[in-house]
Amino acid sequence: MRARYAIPAAGALLLVALALAGAAHQVAAWHNVILQDDVRFVTTPAAPRLWAAPRGPGAGFTRDLLGLGDDIRFRKAERLYIRGHETATSFVQEKSRLSARAADVDLLEETIAHDTSSWRRARAANLLGILLFEDSRAGQEVSEDLSRQALRAFAMGAREDQGADDARFNLELLLTLLRPGGGLGRDLREDQNGTASGVGAGLAVPKVGY
Repeated sequence: MRARYAIPAAGALLLVALALAGAAHQVAAWHNVILQDDVRFVTTPAAPRLWAAPRGPGAGFTRDLLGLGDDIRFRKAERLYIRGHETATSFVQEKSRLSARAADVDLLEETIAHDTSSWRRARAANLLGILLFEDSRAGQEVSEDLSRQALRAFAMGAREDQGADDARFNLELLLTLLRPGGGLGRDLREDQNGTASGVGAGLAVPKVGY
């Protein structure tokens, strides 16, 4: 009787051992992917397949187990931000650049809404605000609306507990830039119902020096 149960038990233990060995392999593989691709990103931001899942079974499960989803999404958003600012010398390159900017807006908004890290949310909001402000300079018809959206993005970043300095600085700067041109900054400050109400110095950290 003991022999009858010993074989299945040994088989089950073998499967557990193989699963643990596979998981350990994937942990090491993900570590290498993040490390190596971070270096590749610095040297060659347009390199293909940055932070792609390593080969082998269980890569997705290990990524979720390690909580790497937010990290990878944020890294891809920063990569798209750089691609969206590359110089385009042809129609194909310009199309690719604009596509990267549009995809980046979606990733940054997703990061702001779902990322678990305060500093990444602040960074994402700051980058989104910059993109929106840049787009506001491109066309007069939507300039005011995009400027308001940029202010709201900077305001969201400025409210974060960590990494908010850039967003706070850009929020103050944009309000200053908009003030002489006709009152968009004033309207936003006076609008008690808008998301950007009360922004500006009220959100700044005292004695920061800007």
